[in-house]
Amino acid sequence: MIADVIVEATMAEIERKINLSMKAVEERVHEITALKEQIYTRKTAELSQTLIVKAGEKGKNVVQENQPQQKSPFAASFLV
Repeated sequence: MIADVIVEATMAEIERKINLSMKAVEERVHEITALKEQIYTRKTAELSQTLIVKAGEKGKNVVQENQPQQKSPFAASFLV
């Protein structure tokens, strides 16, 4: 009888620790996703500021600015 109570208490404590761990992992996933978004946004901004020089007609150079992409591929990369 006492052994059953000890086992149940131990199982409840393990379950509580697992739930806390899962919550911590989920929070980290959200942090990682946010950081990936920041990196992607910065890279996109850098690329949009980089100028491309294309050979134009009659030997002239035409300067064209890159256009940034609108959507990040990381938005749904981590679903828990």
